Amino acid sequence: MIMFWAVVSGLTAIALIAVLRPLLDKRREQALAAADYDIEVYKSQLEEVERDAARAQLSPEEADAARAEIGRRLLDADRRRKAAGAGIAGASGTGTAGGGAPARLTPYAVAMALPAAAFGLYLYLGVPGAPDRPLAERDLERERAALAQGGGAQAGAQNQSLADAAEGLARRLQQNPQDPAGWTLLGRTQMARGAYDSAVEAFETALEQAAPENRPALKSELGEALTMAADGVVTARAQALFEEAKSLDPQDLRAEYYLAEADLQAGRAERAMERWIAMAEAIPRDAPYLPAINQRARAAAEQIDRDIEDRLPTPEVAQRTADGAPGPTREQVEAAEAMSPEERQAMIEGMVEGLAARLERQPMDLDGWDRLIRSYAALDRRSDAQAALDRALTVFEAAPVPRARLAELGRGLDLKVPEALAGTRGPSEEDVAAAQAMSEDERRAMIEGMVEGLAADLEQNPDNPQGWTMLARSYRVLDRMEEALAAIERARVLEPESVDLLIEEARIRRAMAGEAQTPETVALMEKVAALDPDNVEANWFLGLDALKAGDRAAGEAHLRRAAASLPEGSDQREQLSREIERLLAD
Repeated sequence: MIMFWAVVSGLTAIALIAVLRPLLDKRREQALAAADYDIEVYKSQLEEVERDAARAQLSPEEADAARAEIGRRLLDADRRRKAAGAGIAGASGTGTAGGGAPARLTPYAVAMALPAAAFGLYLYLGVPGAPDRPLAERDLERERAALAQGGGAQAGAQNQSLADAAEGLARRLQQNPQDPAGWTLLGRTQMARGAYDSAVEAFETALEQAAPENRPALKSELGEALTMAADGVVTARAQALFEEAKSLDPQDLRAEYYLAEADLQAGRAERAMERWIAMAEAIPRDAPYLPAINQRARAAAEQIDRDIEDRLPTPEVAQRTADGAPGPTREQVEAAEAMSPEERQAMIEGMVEGLAARLERQPMDLDGWDRLIRSYAALDRRSDAQAALDRALTVFEAAPVPRARLAELGRGLDLKVPEALAGTRGPSEEDVAAAQAMSEDERRAMIEGMVEGLAADLEQNPDNPQGWTMLARSYRVLDRMEEALAAIERARVLEPESVDLLIEEARIRRAMAGEAQTPETVALMEKVAALDPDNVEANWFLGLDALKAGDRAAGEAHLRRAAASLPEGSDQREQLSREIERLLAD
C-alpha cells in the first residue's frame, strides 16, 4: 500500500513539473505584455489631459490632479514591467539574483511538496479501509441541501417583498407626510424586516401626528423599536415610553413585558419574575406568546434560584379549522362524541356564545363575524343573526369592501340588508383568490375599479346619502381627497342636519389640511355641537381650538365635556381624561 502511494506521488510530481514550467513562463510573458499595454494607455491619457488643458476644458487644478494620478499609475505599470522582465530573464538563465536559481526552483519545490503533504494529511485524517458511501445516502444529503437553499430563497423573497412595501410606503408618505396611519404602517413594516432605526423614525413621526386615542399604543411600539435598535436593551427613553403607555392603557401587554425586561436588566430579578408570572396567568392558554413569557419568567427565577414551574400555566395549542379559525380541542371532540344530541347542541351553542364574546372584545375580525352570523342562522336564531350582521356593518362602517361582503352574506341568509347596500355585491371566492394572487398595484387597481362602479351606480341613483358616504370614505382610503370631499358634499345636500355627515366632512377637510383645524372644520364642529352638545369629537376639537387661541376656560370646558360624554369607568374615558390633564398642564 505504501509503495503504491509513493509511486503515485512521484508520477504526480513529474506531471506537475511538466505542466507548470511552460505555464509559468507564459504567465510572465502575459504580465509583461499587460504592463506594456497599460504604459501606452497611460501615456495616451497624459496627452489627452494636455490637450484638454490647452483647450481650457480642464482647470489648472484639475489638470494637475489628473497628471498626478496618471503618473502614479504609470510608475506602477513600469514596476510591473520590470518585475515581469526580470522573471523571463531569470527563466532563460540570464537574469539577476532576483530571478535566479532560488526563484526558478520555487515552483518545482512546491510541486514536489504538494503531493507529499496531501498523502500525509490523508494518513492522518483519512480512513483507508472505510467502505464507499451508498449513492442513496448521497442523494439524501443533496436533497437536504436543496431544501435548505429553497428555504433561504423563500425567506429572501419575503424580505424583498417587505423592502418593496416599505419603499412604496415611504414614497407615498413623501407626497403626503401628514398621515399618522401611514407612518405607523411604515414603522411596523420596518420592524418586520429588522430595520429598527428606520422603524424608530417612522413611529416618532406617527406619534407626533396621532390622535389621543392612538398615542398609548404608539408609545409602546416606539419603545419596542428603540429596544430592538439597542440590541434588546431597554434604554431609559424606551422605559419611559413603556411607563407612559402603561399609565394610559393598563392592559398594554407589550409595555408590561418590556418593563419586566427592564427590571431584569437592572438586577430586579424577583420583580421581573412576578411581572411575567402575572402576565402568563392573565392571558389565554392558547396565546402564541405564552411560551415566550414563561421562558422569561424562568430566566428571572434562575437568577434568584427559584423553582416556579407550579406557578406557570401550561400552553395549549389550539387546533385550527380550514379557514384558520380556532377549532375544537381534542378533548372537546372526544367529549362531543360521547354526548347526547341535546348535550351536543348545548355545547355548540356555548362555542357560538364564546365566539360572540370574543368579537365584542376584538371586533375587527371580519371572518369571525362571518362565522358568527352563519352559526346563528344554522341554529335558527334569526334575530341574533340579524343583530350580529347589523353590529358587523357598524364595526366596518368605513370599510366598503368588508361591508359589501357582509351585505352579500346577509342576502344569502335572507337577512335584512341596509338599503344603501342593496345594490352592492361582495367579492366571490374567486374574487378573493384572484386578489390574493395580485401585486399591490393590481390590487389597488381592482379596488379603484370597484369604487368607480359604486360612483357610477350613484350617478344613476343619486338619492342615496349612505351610498355617497361610503363613496367618500372609499376615496379617502385611496387618498383621493378632492373626490372624497365632493362625494360627502353630495350626501350632505340630501341630509344637511346629519351629525355623522358633518363630522365626516370635517375629517376629510382636516386630512386635506395636514390634520390641522381650518375655519371650515371649526364651523362644522360648531354646527355639530349645536345639534349634539355632548358629541365627543366636536367638543374635543373645539377644546383644542380654544386652547390654541388662548381661551383656557372655554378649552377646558369643551375637553371635560368630551370626557364626561364617554361611559363612566371605560378605558376610553380614562385615557382621554389623562390626555386632557396633560394638555392642561402644558
